[in-house]
Amino acid sequence: MTEHDPPNGAPSQIKCSHCGQLKAPSEFNRERRRPSGRRTECRDCQRAYNNRFRKQKPLYNIWNLMFQRCYNEGNPGYRFYGARGIRVCQKWHEYEAFVADMSPRPSPKHSIDRIDGNGDYSPENCRWALQQEQTLNLRSNRNIEIEGIIRPLAEWARLNGIPKSTVEARLYRYGWDAKAAVTTPVRAWGGKA
Repeated sequence: MTEHDPPNGAPSQIKCSHCGQLKAPSEFNRERRRPSGRRTECRDCQRAYNNRFRKQKPLYNIWNLMFQRCYNEGNPGYRFYGARGIRVCQKWHEYEAFVADMSPRPSPKHSIDRIDGNGDYSPENCRWALQQEQTLNLRSNRNIEIEGIIRPLAEWARLNGIPKSTVEARLYRYGWDAKAAVTTPVRAWGGKA
């Protein structure tokens, strides 16, 4: 027992392993991984480290948000991820493993995309994709198969230069077959010449 310890045996002050200052136990965050139940760095040092870490490690925010969507019920995206049973693979619970599998990020415009929208976040099911590519991988997309190739209706329309609304009308209002709906050119409506 030291001079700083109260009579009941609990320390009244703890030395921060980073800055070396003696601080009250309330200045340290609880952490389940340590046997003592307390971090060895005070909140101030931890906050400064986290801010530096985020700036130095651009993938950190992506990794963190992935966990928030899957495990934090207070996150607005939880209902689309965690509530549907989507999880992060055990390997990626360590940031360094995520970085090893997913770096380098092609550009700041790329974000993480799950290939199978119903699958978990894992090395086999994730890739870097631009917003346009991710839009083609939504659950709400209507996929069409033509000659063994499956693509979203919007992608078929874009590739063939036909408005999406035209392809939708041909398929769902007029009952055209898929190939004709996406390959037949749009007739030019002639007015007076």
